[in-house]
Amino acid sequence: MMIKIERSGGFAGITKTITLDTEKLPKDIANRIEKHMTQTKLSSRLLHRMKTGMADCYYYKISTKATAKKKEIEIGEFELDQELRATVNFLFQKFNTNA
Repeated sequence: MMIKIERSGGFAGITKTITLDTEKLPKDIANRIEKHMTQTKLSSRLLHRMKTGMADCYYYKISTKATAKKKEIEIGEFELDQELRATVNFLFQKFNTNA
């Protein structure tokens, strides 16, 4: 599974991106990420729910690609549900190389 998360906004307006191929990660980490991505039901979230007027908050563009299926959402940080927030935080903590 390919996963790409772009985070923009915040006080400084800096964009950070992480791109992962779970096939190239250690099995335990790959399983955890795929489990998080499955639990968030990203595959069923074909929505764009970004609100305007949320100064200094982060905005996320999350894409997944498994075989020929690609899914993408754009969402503000205050609209993330608990599962998706946990997944995004885990991925940025573990794999953010442009911190």
